[in-house]
Amino acid sequence: MNTLENDFKRPATLRRRAPLPLLFSLGIGLTAILTFLSISSCSKNTATLSQSTVCDETGMTLNLPFNYTVGNDHLLLTNSNAKQIKVSLGPWGAHVMPFTGHPNGNAKTDMQGVYAWTLNELTELTPSNGNGICEEQETCGLPESQLLDRAPEYVAPSNHFKITKVQLVTLHPEGHYYSSNQQWFIDGELCSHVYGFGHLRKIGEALRNKMVQAGYTDPWSVTALADNLITGPAIELNAGELIAHPQIVADPVVGHAGYFTGKWSNVSTPWNQIEWGTRTGSISEPVYAWVSNSLRESLSAAFSADVSNLKSMRYRGYNTDNHWLWKSEATLYTTTSTFMEQYDTIFKNLGGWTETTDVGKCTTGEAKCDSLFVIFPISRSSQFYDPNLYSSSSVSYLATLKFPATQKTTYGEVIDPAEPNSTSGLLTVKWRPQYDAVTYQKLRYTLYTASKILKIRWSNIAPSVDQLSEPKEIAAADMCDGETLTCHDHEFRGD
Repeated sequence: MNTLENDFKRPATLRRRAPLPLLFSLGIGLTAILTFLSISSCSKNTATLSQSTVCDETGMTLNLPFNYTVGNDHLLLTNSNAKQIKVSLGPWGAHVMPFTGHPNGNAKTDMQGVYAWTLNELTELTPSNGNGICEEQETCGLPESQLLDRAPEYVAPSNHFKITKVQLVTLHPEGHYYSSNQQWFIDGELCSHVYGFGHLRKIGEALRNKMVQAGYTDPWSVTALADNLITGPAIELNAGELIAHPQIVADPVVGHAGYFTGKWSNVSTPWNQIEWGTRTGSISEPVYAWVSNSLRESLSAAFSADVSNLKSMRYRGYNTDNHWLWKSEATLYTTTSTFMEQYDTIFKNLGGWTETTDVGKCTTGEAKCDSLFVIFPISRSSQFYDPNLYSSSSVSYLATLKFPATQKTTYGEVIDPAEPNSTSGLLTVKWRPQYDAVTYQKLRYTLYTASKILKIRWSNIAPSVDQLSEPKEIAAADMCDGETLTCHDHEFRGD
């Protein structure tokens, strides 16, 4: 068994203005991946090396922050109660459901600790045939006694794991999560890497005890939002010591006291919101790129098996429609890093661009600050990639447009060109809303790297390409009007 958010959180279909659609992107290539893999700084054997030795080593790998083994279609976690739960893996850097709820790009990996891996692991509550086995179309639930007893835990992935931030960032309404309305965030450093743990309901006992011993505020006594409780030297944990507990997503089954089901992205079973990531400096990075080759291969195989399973408790609902969308990102990761403040290509920051004024400032709710535009690549190397799902085999990018005011999101294909210019050009997008008719739109864009502004001029929206007008060229002096010409930056505003 292996022992092992600053929330890496990014801003989580067509609108009144005939013009606007939204785009996102992942886009860093093989060169960056190889660079990342060639400059590592944490050892495979970190549990037995001194801190100085660890950080001087080369050709090293990171570990996952759990007590775990890898199954054929899951990650199996064992907690300090010696109880186990299966975890559904998710990709890093995704833009679409069921992998993430952040259409601007999710610079972390979203896993789910799933209490019932199959329907028959739930209790049949309202039987249709009375056989005592939970089946489709029946009311089923999980006994409440399992929710805390089997809940997964984050543990230190190595000796010399230094906790530098412990912060209570959100107090949710009662009932939003099970057991606790608190949401904590923790940073832990290992050599040059920082692990960021988000969506935490409680600080672990080992970390809490060492914080109290060091004279810091007891996190178990905190009831109001708090800044970083680590106000001095970092707290050092040894491999396997308990860091924190992820939040539990569970709703009571109406009419059946003591039983719970899931909600949100997984309604079939209660689950744990396991969201975490790693970064180096200002670079968010997929931990999948830093684990050992053998572990990465095992994780990739488990992820693919889970996604392929038509009865998967997490993914089964997406195996019936929208294949063109979710299969575009059905791989562990398609890029290695994202830079929040880099403006040299439209693909940086996972291709997510938030509308702003032409001076680069605005507040949520302003007329010129209400859309999200994203451009991101299709994972053509994924085993799930199927060129027949798109307008042509040359389609390599998808686009997104979201309006926070209405929470309306539309996705589409970039049908021309196959490889968009990184700083300026003309795109033709085929918008494919789930329930409305397909439409087309052209957009001309120019990225001003010095002023950190992306300007987009939108055409009309039409049922065919030949009915589209050509957006005129963009001049540096052109002022954004929030309608036909919009300005965008990387700053997150809104939900």
